Amino acid sequence: MEKYISMVLLIFPLLVFGQAEVLKGVVLDKATKAPLEGVVIYIDGTTTGTVTNASGAFILDLENQPRDAQVTIAYLGYESIYLKTSSVLPDDVLSVQMEKKLEELDPVFLQNDDWSREKKLNYFRAYFIGNKKDQKTCKILNEDAIRLYYNYGEQTLYASANVPINIKNDQLGYNIVYNLVSFEIKFNRGENVKGFYVAGTSYFKAFDEESKALNKRRQNAYKGSRLHFMRSLATGTLDQNKFDVYHKGLKTEVDRVFKVEKEPGFAKVYPLQKRTTVLFKNKHRTDLIFNVNDHFLIDGLGNFSDTEKILFNGEMTNQKVARLLPLDYGL
Repeated sequence: MEKYISMVLLIFPLLVFGQAEVLKGVVLDKATKAPLEGVVIYIDGTTTGTVTNASGAFILDLENQPRDAQVTIAYLGYESIYLKTSSVLPDDVLSVQMEKKLEELDPVFLQNDDWSREKKLNYFRAYFIGNKKDQKTCKILNEDAIRLYYNYGEQTLYASANVPINIKNDQLGYNIVYNLVSFEIKFNRGENVKGFYVAGTSYFKAFDEESKALNKRRQNAYKGSRLHFMRSLATGTLDQNKFDVYHKGLKTEVDRVFKVEKEPGFAKVYPLQKRTTVLFKNKHRTDLIFNVNDHFLIDGLGNFSDTEKILFNGEMTNQKVARLLPLDYGL
């Protein structure tokens, strides 16, 4: 049985690049109106971020960022806030009021969950971080915050977290703050994985100094990735970047599978076939299924919108968090 998988960041269409701007504001506790120090404000999926000072104030540099970028405001013990930069006027100074999360008890399920926590964690690590080799160099620092539940009737493993997941990726030299929104692994009989879905927002911060070895590892993670593929598709450089497109088992021209309309700062892509196979360097295979009744957008970073319209199976699904790069990598 075919296994189609989706692992996405909750980043919405980013349309038009604008001139250099900054986002200014102050973050307060909603109830007490006291300033909150150490709140993280970031552009999802990128290395662009900042933290509030002792007065709760922040300035986020938006230079070279899309005008419609999504900003996440996150703080331990408080509900995260999401806003679009397009909703803020250039001279605005935001007053952001964060609300404390309600204390939640572990949910009571009608069905017994007879899987051990270690068994569930093993599946979570494999489908969130990556394989055993990846797990040696990419670690979750606060695994205790992850709640896991296996629903026997649905044959589905669910995961959630009330606080951001903190990840240290020694292989690629990034600390990652990941706000997990959704995580599911669906099984067939015999605990064979049918498919999985991961969604969330992330902020990358490099902790390692640039070196040839580090740059090579990042390049290896980038080559053939979904980010590399989407950037190449948007810019018409699939052939140049060693991506070949196949339809019904036969190599074909890109314009027989995709119609790409380039606009300032983004590309509009119309899939012309429901199923497509992509090979990178003639060996790394990924199968894709599209909703051919609609288009999707790819912005200047390589982020693509409407992720539910595209299902992946193959090499690109193996590139989980351990091989994940920020959207502004290489730009």
